Amino acid sequence: MDERRSLPDNFALRAAKRALNEGGSIASAFIWSTSDEGHEFWSNQHGMGLTDEGRAALSAYIATAEAELAAAA
Repeated sequence: MDERRSLPDNFALRAAKRALNEGGSIASAFIWSTSDEGHEFWSNQHGMGLTDEGRAALSAYIATAEAELAAAA
């Protein structure tokens, strides 16, 4: 299912993809407090690794960013 949502401030598509696919840090992917999940959720994801819920949320943000880029092209 392709859930779309509003992007958090300063969303960095490349950093988000790196965090999701390569185990990179989510620290530079976006401003956590401006996300639907909030700062505490992402701080926990950063500290303990992405959970299934974190991976799903990050995937949804990536899908939204890619759709916005495609629409702008």
